[in-house]
Formats: sequence, structure tokens, C-alpha cells
Amino acid sequence: VMPGYIERRQLERTTNAPGVASRESEALDVAAVWFDEDVLDGGFGGYLVSGANGTNYVEIARQAMLTGYPVERSDGLTNYPGRLYWLEKISPVGFSPVQPGDLRLYETADFLSFPGNSGGPLLVPARASATAPLTYFPAGVYLGTTGTKSRVRLIDTNVLELINTAASAANLGTNFTGGGAINLVVVGGSNFATAGLNFSVGPPEALAAGGGWRILGLRDYTNFTSAATGSVRVVVGVAYTLEFREAPGWIAPTNLTLNLPAGQTNSVAFVYAPAGMLPLVVTNPASVNAIAGETVRFRVAATGTAPLDYCWQKNSQTLAGATNTLLTLSNVTIANAGSYRVVVHNPVGSVTSAPAVLTITMERPTLGYGRTNGLWLSGPVGRSYQIQEKGALDPLLPWTLRQRVLLTNSPARVFSPPTNPPSLFFRALLEGVP
Repeated sequence: VMPGYIERRQLERTTNAPGVASRESEALDVAAVWFDEDVLDGGFGGYLVSGANGTNYVEIARQAMLTGYPVERSDGLTNYPGRLYWLEKISPVGFSPVQPGDLRLYETADFLSFPGNSGGPLLVPARASATAPLTYFPAGVYLGTTGTKSRVRLIDTNVLELINTAASAANLGTNFTGGGAINLVVVGGSNFATAGLNFSVGPPEALAAGGGWRILGLRDYTNFTSAATGSVRVVVGVAYTLEFREAPGWIAPTNLTLNLPAGQTNSVAFVYAPAGMLPLVVTNPASVNAIAGETVRFRVAATGTAPLDYCWQKNSQTLAGATNTLLTLSNVTIANAGSYRVVVHNPVGSVTSAPAVLTITMERPTLGYGRTNGLWLSGPVGRSYQIQEKGALDPLLPWTLRQRVLLTNSPARVFSPPTNPPSLFFRALLEGVP
């Protein structure tokens, strides 16, 4: 035990029931058992020393092996006097600090040992080197049960110093009369291979709608959770199933049997798919040849599971605020020319329309008149024009409509020269262009 243990227990005899220890005395209660192997993080003597390099071997343990005091084999097979064997194997097991911030004492409700196991080491799997197989090594000292939980004292540098002192006093097990350490070698322990899985589950809307996951075969994960991520280590060869919960309006991922390769950690994303129909564009926007100054309109029609959202793009770049089935461009210029398309999105997915090309021309209508040829009109074909006239270039005299012309070829004669023509002035206006 550590200094102060006797005084603490004497005080507790006046306040606690017989046999009931406090958290303070438990933190000072340590057994001294010495192992032959040296392991990582400065844990000589076979011990895993938490805190030496920032690792807490009890907190990260997913499997553990609880041992009692040294026992002899009595099953008729070869006897190994003074050797250590496991009494119970737990998989998985999770520990948490007895008191937040105190990294000495840990507890778990995942197992309760038998009477007499107090003082035995708690072993967790680790590698003695980068290439060594996973083997159980002591990382804590079992202190017994408190209520429905087992308590463990973490092995840290303070505990290791105490064990080293006891081992030195006992000459590494040869001097038992001095109350020193017992020299042991782990035999009969079961090496095993493990694998890891890091995964994500989404989207968040599916989890909010009731989606979730659990892992059948792992005690910590028997209930569904809506956590967006998970990270587990499993024993290779043991059957585990990653199961997904159904959510209204969503199609759950397929349940997965975890057949993972030994020694590896895989990362996988699982996605709930919306239940419904993808958007379908039934009418694509049409290409337009426009004259500078005109108003241009692109239209799209789509079907699919509601709601449908629209996002117009020009030359594959999103147009801010263009989120309707109709895209209107007023008073167009050369800068508006380009390729336009719309992305239609719903909860199931998205689809992109065929592109529509906007071509802008700066050509304006012109009129020509000859006494023998009459009035001729030049300009973009396929457009309607107004031919207007007045008798003098007086700004107060209004223009009057003479006729409308649909220009099918350019130039085209509007009308023949009149006989004895009056003094007239003409102009041509492209309809729809200011």
C-alpha cells in the first residue's frame, strides 16, 4: 500500500460500516505483482504505465481480463505452481473515472468479480512492440466491488515506483519473507486479433427523423443511438452486426456484418436515402437569339417529390436569387450572352437541365428609300417591326403607324414608291425593344 493508507483506514473505521472503504483509501491500495516482460511506454516489469506518454490504458481498453491471486492449475493437466491464470474474460468493457478529474480510480458496471479477487491485476490487450501480437498486460489493480460496480486503481508512475520498491526488497521474488513482490509469468492467456471501424451516418435530417444505429454483439452498443459518428474495435472472428433503424421518409442503409481484416482500421460512410422520386425535367429552357435591349425569359418545367427547388446557373456559375421556374433578364447586353441551365433539387436528389444558349446581337433596323425602289428595311430577321411616319421633323408632331412588318429576309422592300409622293419622314422600330 501507499503511504497514508493505514491512517485513512483507521479514520474510516469510525465513520464507515465494517469492510467499507472510501475513495481516498482505495486510491492508496495497490497490490505488488511483478511480471517478467518489458512493454511499451516505460512499463517495465510487464506493466502498462498510464500517463507516461499521454496514454490511459484503462480508458481506451475495449476488452479486459480480470485475474485473481496466483493459483495453481488443478484440472489434471500440467501444474504451474505460482503462475497466474485468468478467472474471467470480459468483452467489451468500458471504464469511467469514479470522480471527474481524478485519473486514479475507475469503475465499470460491465462485470462483478468473485470474492477474493480484490488486489488482482486487471489486464488489457496491448503490443509489447510494433510487430508483436496483442497480449494481455496489467494496466490496473482490481479493488473489489462498490454497489453494482467494480473499481480499479490505474497503474501510473506512482504505483510503478511502489511496485519497483517492493520488487527490489524481495529480490524479485526470491525473498518472500520480506513481504515483497511475487514474480510471475503470464501463461495460458489467449492472444487474439482485433480490427477497428470508424464510420459516419447521415444525413442529419434522417437521424432527426428517427434514424439510428447499433452494433449487435457489443454490450456498449445494444441500444440504438442517433450519433452521427462511431468508432469501435472488435475481436476478429466474433459475429457483430451493424444495424440501422428505419426512419419515416428515408431508406435505411443495409445492415452490415462486420467481417473486418485483422490489425486494420477501416473508415466507412453510411447514408440514408430519401424515399421518393428524383426530379425530372419535362421542359428544358430554350435557346434565344436576342437584340441588345430586349427582355429575355427562360422557362423550365419539372416533376418529382415535393418540394422542388430551383437554382439557375450561367456558364456553370450560380446566379444569386434565381430560384424560380422562370428566369427573366431585362435590357440584355453582350454581358448577358452565355449558356444557361437550372439545377432542380428535392429531398431525393438533384438533376440538371439541358443548357440554353443566349446570343446577343447589337444590330439595329435601318431604312432605305429610293424613288424607283421604294422603302427598304434591313435588320434581324424573324422579328416584327413598326414602320412609322410623319410629315415634318417637328418634335411636337407625333409619329403615326403606317404598317407592321414581319421581316423574313433582310433587306426587304416595305412598299413601292408612291406617285407624286408627299413630303414624308419614316422610321422603323423593333417591337419589344425600347
